[in-house]
Amino acid sequence: MRSKSWWPRVAEANGRRFVRELDDIKDHIPDRTVDMSYLVWRELILAVQPWFDSVLAAPNTFAAAHGLPAREIDFDWKQF
Repeated sequence: MRSKSWWPRVAEANGRRFVRELDDIKDHIPDRTVDMSYLVWRELILAVQPWFDSVLAAPNTFAAAHGLPAREIDFDWKQF
């Protein structure tokens, strides 16, 4: 049995651009990406950043009412 070589998909290689012919029946997300980000696509479209901001706002509201310092946390959800 002959082995089949698998080359990683990249945006450009050796002067060629990656162009994928899309199926006209369905829109398959992995066909639209050249990297592995489609594996976490569902997680990336979740509204995690607004949720995190609202969770952080609760103790900060309490801290402001009681003269305590507020917390500032830099949280970039889409940085992976």
